[in-house]
Amino acid sequence: MAAEVRQWASAQGSTPSLTGPLAYPPTGVSSENVIPGDEGHRRRFGLFANSPWDRRMSKLVLVIEDDPDQRRLLERMLVGSGWRVATAPDGETGLTSARNHPPDAIVLDVMMPRLNGYQTCRQLKAEEATAKIPVIMCTSKDQPADQYWATEVGADAFLAKPVDIQRLVQMLERLTEPK
Repeated sequence: MAAEVRQWASAQGSTPSLTGPLAYPPTGVSSENVIPGDEGHRRRFGLFANSPWDRRMSKLVLVIEDDPDQRRLLERMLVGSGWRVATAPDGETGLTSARNHPPDAIVLDVMMPRLNGYQTCRQLKAEEATAKIPVIMCTSKDQPADQYWATEVGADAFLAKPVDIQRLVQMLERLTEPK
């Protein structure tokens, strides 16, 4: 597969650059028994029973990010790591989405137009229906003041950009595990 990707990319005049755990299916599972996109098949035959992959597949993460490229990148990395993902292009849309379809966790950009990440997080934590949803705030400004304000408005974790997908997945697993 990797050779095919390199050949295709070379023909397109670009060099592929991939990040994060991209193996599918997860190590130790025979690809003969897995049909991509068929979660029912995987569950019926217990291929991922009680595995981190199976637990992630049932969890929904809402990514609130105004930059379309960053939003797509986060979505692809999380889906590739086994999470279900919904996206919102701004804080207002994210609030509406969280109210109507509560996710298991939210990944929230800080710097956005209209309603920034701090304001969005404050509103999420103030409303009874969304107060318990874990929020991970992400920003390209990795300053102590940013971490302080994220904590002040109720964020459960803080992550600097560029996002390290393995660290993000670890945070999501920790914040969404049953208590």
